Amino acid sequence: MATQPEHLVQALHGRVVWGMAAASGATVANLYYNQPLLPEIARTFGVPDHAVGLVPTLTQVGYGAGMLLVVPLGDSHERRRLVLILTGLVTVALLGAAARWGSSPAGCCSACCCRAPLPG
Repeated sequence: MATQPEHLVQALHGRVVWGMAAASGATVANLYYNQPLLPEIARTFGVPDHAVGLVPTLTQVGYGAGMLLVVPLGDSHERRRLVLILTGLVTVALLGAAARWGSSPAGCCSACCCRAPLPG
């Protein structure tokens, strides 16, 4: 097997690091995109402002719980199967959030979506 030149390996490594940094930044930024829209969301769903404020709060709690509880599973379980199971669970949570009108079910589903990065 031929080895690649050192400068090519470093360039590829640099691209991978920048790609992972961009993906991580987009994931964390996704937690905050809905905050400017909260008053409009409250008007649309007819809920008080304090109730709609729970949705981004629970989303961030879910993200933290995912980092704490889900990411370490990548070390002890087969990752491909774990990703499929987590994708299925997030799909069910998002369908539940879409099917329910009101603050409590949507907030609960928002927390359950734990937007943690996939274990890998």
